Amino acid sequence: MIDIGKKIYLATPYSHKDKEVRQQRYEKITEITSLFMSKGYIVFSPITYAHPISDKYELPKDWLFWERMGRAFVSWSDVVAIYAPEGYKNSVGVMAELDIASKLNKDIVMIDELGEIIQETNND
Repeated sequence: MIDIGKKIYLATPYSHKDKEVRQQRYEKITEITSLFMSKGYIVFSPITYAHPISDKYELPKDWLFWERMGRAFVSWSDVVAIYAPEGYKNSVGVMAELDIASKLNKDIVMIDELGEIIQETNND
């Protein structure tokens, strides 16, 4: 269970050569973000934030470009929540976010498509 006052960084795989796959990933994580928000959580979803900007202004879609922001917001957070669909371990960004969170002793939770916690690592 995540305390309602904790700041959550919500991560998921995004980068893909197929624009439709990126769009589907954006829509799913934005849906999950809205579920967290509707429950009163303080949540930042980098994909929800960056996808429309990167599409409209043709910014890069990879972790190399977005790493600086990812590091800043993982540092800001209390909890890193990972929506981990099949193959998420192949995501350079998600693996980097998990590594950063671990090094900063952040709580890490894995969530399902309904935003429910399926695995939890507390670093208190």
